[in-house]
Amino acid sequence: MITPKTAIKCALILPVLVLLAGVAVANEPVADDRAIRSSDEAVKRALEFTGFGQMEGFTLPSDPSEIAEIVTMIDSLTPFLSDSIDGRRAWLVTLQDVQLHFGPPITMREVDRSFDFRVYIDSANGVLLRMHSRSKQPRSNYMPRAPLATAEHQIGKMSGEVYYGFAPFPPRMTFLEAIHRNILPPFVAGSEADIMYIMHSLRGEAIPVWVIHVYGYAPSPKGIDHMRSVINANTGYRVTSGNFPMPTIEDLKKLRSADSTGESD
Repeated sequence: MITPKTAIKCALILPVLVLLAGVAVANEPVADDRAIRSSDEAVKRALEFTGFGQMEGFTLPSDPSEIAEIVTMIDSLTPFLSDSIDGRRAWLVTLQDVQLHFGPPITMREVDRSFDFRVYIDSANGVLLRMHSRSKQPRSNYMPRAPLATAEHQIGKMSGEVYYGFAPFPPRMTFLEAIHRNILPPFVAGSEADIMYIMHSLRGEAIPVWVIHVYGYAPSPKGIDHMRSVINANTGYRVTSGNFPMPTIEDLKKLRSADSTGESD
């Protein structure tokens, strides 16, 4: 049984040493007993990460194969881990119409919004590669994602964060528990989110965290319509949060130019 403490030690003595902030080391397969061999196992693992099985009224189809399938990952935008994700064989578990609810004392009125979640889990070792959520009522024309080089510069060089790789053990605090404790209102107000469960450090030892970048909520007076939060997956405390990474003015010019010519990455 791999404990969080043991996994952290392993992350720090990998053959490729992390010498610069932001440089990531991808985890190799952890243990054969974490491999996922069926759609039923894939769905159970997705619920282990998300925590949705504890929600009142949450249901699943009787046949797990209706919502779980094997895919080959395509990724060009995940900071530091894109190369580790791209090309991997993974189980995609699609959880539709997940109702997220909050009310007093967070807000004066009851709020329910429905989201679809796509959960990507490595078939060989069971680690969570990434998750993506999308609201059933998304906004339009919100801030695009930062290009990979920009995102890695802002997270690693400017913020001093280090992504060590995918967390190789189940989270003590599920995704649902993490957002309820920290960022439920902005998450529910957002249009979509990129979500990771990784080993991470910010001027300290590596710990398992949830990295949740929400896009497309009602913009602030300064036009900010997205927020990224890093949440300790052991304690639920927020490690850091902010409105980066975000595309630079030069990035936005290039994106507009690509849109006008019909080009895309």
